[in-house]
Amino acid sequence: MRHWRFDFALVPEQIAIEIEGGIWNKGAHTRGKHFESDAEKYNRATIMGWRVLRYSTAQVESGMAIHDVLELALPCRKKYLGLFATAEEAHEAWKRA
Repeated sequence: MRHWRFDFALVPEQIAIEIEGGIWNKGAHTRGKHFESDAEKYNRATIMGWRVLRYSTAQVESGMAIHDVLELALPCRKKYLGLFATAEEAHEAWKRA
């Protein structure tokens, strides 16, 4: 069984964030073997129920990436917040999820 790592992951929400470097200078992950390996990782993650978000460095620097991640993650997190009397209780439940 293959083991992959995401650049960043919100595990309870199954949201993976990948930063694609070297896209303008023919970096390793834009060519042959590495490209196919990344495609395999993203596809397997999707099959397993993960949502994979991919960004360039410029998209991270512009704020686009964090905007998208928050837009996707906050509704998932809010479902926990509505079930508890305090934010601390919600936070503890979220950490256990």
